[in-house]
Amino acid sequence: MKLQAQKRKKAYRWGHYAELFAAFWLFIKGYRILARRYVARGGEIDLIIARGSLIAFVEVKARNEFNTALEAIDPTKSR
Repeated sequence: MKLQAQKRKKAYRWGHYAELFAAFWLFIKGYRILARRYVARGGEIDLIIARGSLIAFVEVKARNEFNTALEAIDPTKSR
């Protein structure tokens, strides 16, 4: 049980680092970070960014492979 809790904690930290890296990379690309870890009725939005008149909602997934990251985004997150 303790090992599983440690794994969850490590994954949680890794997710935070991935979000921070994504925010930094998007900032370098010219996007403004409007919000991080925004909590809405339907769940949490990792990043809300803007550039010009574009506003985007970003879901960050830290995975070893691109396909597994895509599979981790369910239809609710896509909407």
